[in-house]
Amino acid sequence: FSRWLIEQDSVRPRRGERVRQLTPVRATPTAVDSATRPSSTLARRLKNAVRQAADQVGVSTLIAATVMLAAYALWQEFRWGGRQHQALIGDLAFVPVNGAAVVYALRVSWRQALGRATRRAWRLLGVALCFFMLGDLLQLLYETVLHVRAYPTWTDAAYLSFYVVALAGLLSFPSRRRTRSERLRILLDTGTVFVGGATIIWYVVLGPAVAGAGRFGLTDLVTFAYPVGDMLLLFGVLSILWRGTSRSSVASLRIFATGLLVFIAADITYDYITVHSTYLGGDRVDSLWILALTILFVAASCQLRANPLEELAKRQSGPATRPSALPYVAVAGSYGLLMEVGLRNVNFNPLGGLLLGAVMLTILVSLRQFAALWDNNRLAIRYHALASIDGLTGLWQRWCLRTRNGSTSLSPR
Repeated sequence: FSRWLIEQDSVRPRRGERVRQLTPVRATPTAVDSATRPSSTLARRLKNAVRQAADQVGVSTLIAATVMLAAYALWQEFRWGGRQHQALIGDLAFVPVNGAAVVYALRVSWRQALGRATRRAWRLLGVALCFFMLGDLLQLLYETVLHVRAYPTWTDAAYLSFYVVALAGLLSFPSRRRTRSERLRILLDTGTVFVGGATIIWYVVLGPAVAGAGRFGLTDLVTFAYPVGDMLLLFGVLSILWRGTSRSSVASLRIFATGLLVFIAADITYDYITVHSTYLGGDRVDSLWILALTILFVAASCQLRANPLEELAKRQSGPATRPSALPYVAVAGSYGLLMEVGLRNVNFNPLGGLLLGAVMLTILVSLRQFAALWDNNRLAIRYHALASIDGLTGLWQRWCLRTRNGSTSLSPR
């Protein structure tokens, strides 16, 4: 009603004044404008994305990350130094990237403006990266100085310590309080994606290692420990994505989670190589680790540039968020592996028909459930809008104003 009064007052003509209605003239797009519009829009979006990344991360950080990745990619392509110096150069290449990630993570942990929980989490992540760099230096010692190709060694102890400390750091980030139903739903979603990722790790790495092991010894224990560490990192990444945390850490944690996913891909590739072949420092799989460490370095720089005042910001209450597609992607990936193995090993007999029918039923039920969740989310948004704004006057409701402002000035005395 107040908005209608303002509109009526703005269009009401003054005494002795004639009202003129101006008809907007629309320019007719030419063929040249239609042809250049998509490219200009794409260039504008790319420019805005680069500017936003530079504001969040820093120009110097982006330049340093690009230079390190480009230098390592050129070395992987041209192999300067030959085969005899591959292990030396490949192991030394980790030192600047890993060292930069360690320095920036520790700098974040020393920033007093951040909360105590956030500083403790980044301190643990910095210690975890120190363990990983210790493993790189020990591998350099074994391969280039002692010329020992033993497995397992103290290098593996340092690498495995990285998983435990990194998981402790990921679980130390502060999160908002949730209701019991929200915690149960997040636990079920996390468990679904975790089981899906563990299924892929079992099929690619852990299953062949168990099948090929004659007797269980120390070598088999270390080989199995790496996939278990990947599962722990996967659980830590999912806890970051679904628990929710302070707004000053959202961007950096998303970048950090992306780096950990690349890290998991590198570990799975390395485990597959160690089961079926041999590994030497500087092999192609090291490119994934370099990329992962560079992303972790960028994430620490993003957290270092974040505004600490947002640490005290409260989360506004609102309608339910959109349903996550990650659990359904995990189910689809697991059933995709099952169909691939089933079609290769099971004939189209009664058992094969039951397997195919079970897969199709699971896909249809999952699609139906996702569609129902999407409809419920739209209804929740609509009901929230109806409950927030009065339909007769068009004004905000008292409880909505109290929630948005976070003050008690609207409460009755």
